[in-house]
Amino acid sequence: MESRTVRFIDNFSTGTRGAASTEYFLAAGYAVIFLHRARSAKPFVRHFPEEKLLDLFVLREAGGNDASAITVKQDESARLARVLRAYHSASSTNSLLSIPFFSLQDYLYFLKSISGVLGQLRQKSMFLLAAAVSDFYIPSDEMPEHKMQSSEGPPEVRLSSVPKMLPVLIHRWAPEAFIISFKLETDPKLLLLKARKALDTYQHQVSLPYH
Repeated sequence: MESRTVRFIDNFSTGTRGAASTEYFLAAGYAVIFLHRARSAKPFVRHFPEEKLLDLFVLREAGGNDASAITVKQDESARLARVLRAYHSASSTNSLLSIPFFSLQDYLYFLKSISGVLGQLRQKSMFLLAAAVSDFYIPSDEMPEHKMQSSEGPPEVRLSSVPKMLPVLIHRWAPEAFIISFKLETDPKLLLLKARKALDTYQHQVSLPYH
């Protein structure tokens, strides 16, 4: 809500769907560009929540000046080995490129840049649009530069609609790519209706409903 961001408008999403999908695509032999919001769930490390990460390890103190021995708890070693094996497979083959974004502007810029590359692959490229992008935002030229002061009273905020970029991606940036979008609704009665409407409107391959 400010150019030098202190407050922001956001969607409540952890990014787990995109991170998990990335792992499945890598396991199937795809190379993946993982465009993700900063501080959201990431492939492989999502299996080990930050607040419980240190619980995986056992510290055995060594005598004197010797270095302490660190081992993985026996009941966690199989799970950690499985995830590490998949991570090293993706890393050793350069199959995963992670690109973080922070703002809506970042996301749209990177999406266009990535589309310019993947669009050249034509029917060999796929877009899985799992990011929960806000439908509303404040244009940068309407934001105050510095932190809004509470002493000035409640701010009057006018939101603008985020431009619909899905048709631009489908028809201009990557017209031959296989494109999967998601349709989120909290009202299940609207879910299938909205998903089918998106397919009819934008003419892409898949619109996945969830709530």
